[in-house]
Amino acid sequence: MSSIAAVLASNAYQKDFGQLTSALESNDLAGARQALQGLNTAPSGGSQFIGLPLPAPIKTDLEDLSTALQKGNMHAAQTAFSNLVADLTAHYQGDEDSSGISLLG
Repeated sequence: MSSIAAVLASNAYQKDFGQLTSALESNDLAGARQALQGLNTAPSGGSQFIGLPLPAPIKTDLEDLSTALQKGNMHAAQTAFSNLVADLTAHYQGDEDSSGISLLG
């Protein structure tokens, strides 16, 4: 399993990712902001997410998500999150551990 898959598989990040998903689905702006802050451990504008280097499309998705949440635009945040999940899945598609657990759950 790659290092990003290992980190995302950790309970803390799964919890934050799950909270972000739930907050966006329920239009909970404050909850989404808090969950994203828990996931994004790099300095603002950094090229890392959860402490690991980011491919450009994923970095852009995170920036779009963060900007949308800062502006209070839930529709744009939900779109950016969908793009993030799609790009994470596409980029790390083969990253599974020996039990067959996929990167995003």
